[in-house]
Amino acid sequence: MTKKSLRQTICIILLGLAALGIGVLLFLQNDKIAVPEIKLDDERYMIQSGKVLIPAGRPRIPQIVCDEADEIYQAYFPDGVEKAAAQVVCGEDVYEIDFIKDKTLGFELQFGDYYQFVPAFSAQKEITYWSSDDAIATVDKNGEILIRNVSESGVVITADDGYNKEELVITRTIRTPISIYMLAGQSNAEYYYADPQTATQAKKGTAYLYNSRLAEFVIESITNDDGTMKFGNIEASLVNRLYRELGEKVIIMNTGISGMKIEEFLPEQKGFETIKDSWRNFNTTMQTEWFQERFEPRIKSYIWVQGESDDWLAPELYMERFLIMHSMLRSPDFGFDYAFICNVAPRFFRPNDVQERLAQAYDDIFMGSRGAFGFTPESGELREDNLHYTQQGDNVLGDEIGKTIALVYQGKSDTLPEGEKD
Repeated sequence: MTKKSLRQTICIILLGLAALGIGVLLFLQNDKIAVPEIKLDDERYMIQSGKVLIPAGRPRIPQIVCDEADEIYQAYFPDGVEKAAAQVVCGEDVYEIDFIKDKTLGFELQFGDYYQFVPAFSAQKEITYWSSDDAIATVDKNGEILIRNVSESGVVITADDGYNKEELVITRTIRTPISIYMLAGQSNAEYYYADPQTATQAKKGTAYLYNSRLAEFVIESITNDDGTMKFGNIEASLVNRLYRELGEKVIIMNTGISGMKIEEFLPEQKGFETIKDSWRNFNTTMQTEWFQERFEPRIKSYIWVQGESDDWLAPELYMERFLIMHSMLRSPDFGFDYAFICNVAPRFFRPNDVQERLAQAYDDIFMGSRGAFGFTPESGELREDNLHYTQQGDNVLGDEIGKTIALVYQGKSDTLPEGEKD
């Protein structure tokens, strides 16, 4: 190569590098302008290099806040998970933030948590356990801890076998973030047919029920103190699946009424007025000092179990009436995110068909379960009346609905079975 051609080559390379540098600079400038402001709702934590470090145990997971986002999918921590990601969707851009549990930041538990303390030492004799403050946390003879109150100063649980001693330092006990779902519809939603003895077993301390027809202004644990189920119905397997998938405790508000047609859920009709009254009483209960000091409620979605009473209603009328109700339940008066429909048995083909059409046509309506499609009295999911679900059937439906809800809130609705969304 001649010196002239070498000089020409060098000039071309330099010009190319200069153009590339300008392009990179413009890209960075544009990227800087385009990147949305992503914040957390808890000043204890910050986003650094796309990561958020949080304490070990069951801390409150900081919630992503971004005014420019089209969708935000928060991070969820089922039991045993140490790292999870949140996503912020802005148009075609997706920003991912990792949340990582870090033991150096402490160990936290939530109000109502049951936690099994297993000492690291090999016991020489029977272990004795005790708490530094029984008002905050108690521990039984087997090492099961129950968080009884919220405390910024925490509590220490000690295990001692006479030869070895170990302390579990709980640095803080916090209010429980709790997700609120409403179960609405007719008799297959209500409690008349519940059977706790054969219901799916939910983890103790993870789920609660509000049903004003059972006890007005009372939020009850879905399990008994010994861990057996106090209530069954769809709720048992529903809350079990939700907790397993999302790691969030749940309150189910049940407003089901036997025999309600879709028209009775229009404004000023009995079904809708029942929902409105229950919602008002439920909110009154949540505003009590006792509740506010221990729980952080988060309104989620409603679950629709209805259609058998509308077998001969024209599909267009069912859709029209459902959408009126749906619009009101999505309004600020209630604030539900989505509707999850539990499809009716196939012999109710008109409501069955229109429920599928609703899920296909609207982004905030999903088929929570199609499980009832194959139910029969012979297989055990339907009662002999060929109308009402047995607890066996409820176990199937609640599990399917919970799985669908989890996928939607995790931003994985595109993985739902064929036909859920076009």
